[in-house]
Amino acid sequence: MKRTVILLTLFLAATAATQARTNQISLISQPESLTVREGSFVFTGSTRVNVRDQSLDKAASLFTSFISDNYELDIRTGGGKTQVRLLHDSGMGDEEYSLSVTASGITVKGGEAGVFYGLQTLQQLVRYEGTRVTAPCVEINDRPRFAHRGFMLDCGRYFFPVEYIKGFIDLMSRYKYNRFHWHLTEDGGGRIEIKKYPELTRVGAWRNSTQKSRDVKDQDRIPHGGFYTQEQIRDIVRYAADRHITVMPEIDLPGHTMAVLAAYPGLSCTGGPFKVPVEWGIKEDVLCAGNESVYAFVEDVLAEVIDLFPGQYIHIGGDEAPKKRWQACPKCQAKIKAEGLSDEHGLQSYFVRRVEKYVNSRGRRIVGWDEIRQGGLSPTATVMGWSGVDAGREAARMGNDVIMSTKWYAYFDYTQGADPAIEPNDFPRLLPLENAYAFDPAV
Repeated sequence: MKRTVILLTLFLAATAATQARTNQISLISQPESLTVREGSFVFTGSTRVNVRDQSLDKAASLFTSFISDNYELDIRTGGGKTQVRLLHDSGMGDEEYSLSVTASGITVKGGEAGVFYGLQTLQQLVRYEGTRVTAPCVEINDRPRFAHRGFMLDCGRYFFPVEYIKGFIDLMSRYKYNRFHWHLTEDGGGRIEIKKYPELTRVGAWRNSTQKSRDVKDQDRIPHGGFYTQEQIRDIVRYAADRHITVMPEIDLPGHTMAVLAAYPGLSCTGGPFKVPVEWGIKEDVLCAGNESVYAFVEDVLAEVIDLFPGQYIHIGGDEAPKKRWQACPKCQAKIKAEGLSDEHGLQSYFVRRVEKYVNSRGRRIVGWDEIRQGGLSPTATVMGWSGVDAGREAARMGNDVIMSTKWYAYFDYTQGADPAIEPNDFPRLLPLENAYAFDPAV
């Protein structure tokens, strides 16, 4: 009995020590399984990254650059006494990986994307231990819980240069995001070069001022604008692909199109004229859903967008499209009657379905904000549930794929704290970090 108690005590002590070591490992995202061992691997100038599959060459190069840039230690690919071995295992899922760190070597094994993610985990483990560059001995097995792990950057409301976009993608890859949702058009500016419609960027990419706070009169009076050329977009798409990130463009339709209407006012219900707005808020003027030339315009634009972005999804917006102009528009009312639609919500559904038919004809699928449910929804459309958890759940119950992006948990432009002295623009909605961490999209 006494020996049993001693053994149990030793077991509990060992368990506590293992738990303590595990608690010292901080990883984002948390892996499926993590075991911490005694000891560490030491990186030296003779450390080599051994690659047996050419498909992993880019991942190896990015890892050696990370060590060099952050720790001023020159490690290379090839043979050597101490190795970081990268193994492509076709029996594992593409994004699945295992990471084994021992004192004598490191092995990362998995699918092509999985090996890249394993190296991202390894990068989080690397640290200075005195003057040495080390990684703790661990055994990690991991695979993603969700197929779509996205982050959106809104470049429509505010333009960000190419180098900023690449830095943003670097951060996404560090934490194993795999979808860059690139919001390229807005009321406040259009950021994508469309060859057939040059006014979209010559006029629509620029505004005279920017609203600084909730007060519409609080303007900086500084002209703002910019856009991405098609060659720049191709470069960014390639850059993201090297990091196993697919770029999903958002082209807002039929609302949030004031920049479009400033360039081509004939696409509106009233004929304009319009300016790219300098103030926040939902605008009454939208694309005229009763005008056949609008559909030709949309297809022309989407044709160039689809050629630029090889990913499966094209985001068409669909949110916050007021119906006031459609109610007063003879063309829209004639379209409602001709198509046997119930009302303006039915007209929005008709618009979305027609756009989706074209996108599908090009071998792609649409994504839209949860307002695309208005008036009826195609079963093949993917819904981004932003307005609340219930919106996403309802779309899922209807059988649609859903990307949960609920504002109360996932909108990082909300304030993290209640002190207006340290929060930009005194935004009225609060999203503490613990709320974002607590969000479970599947619950």
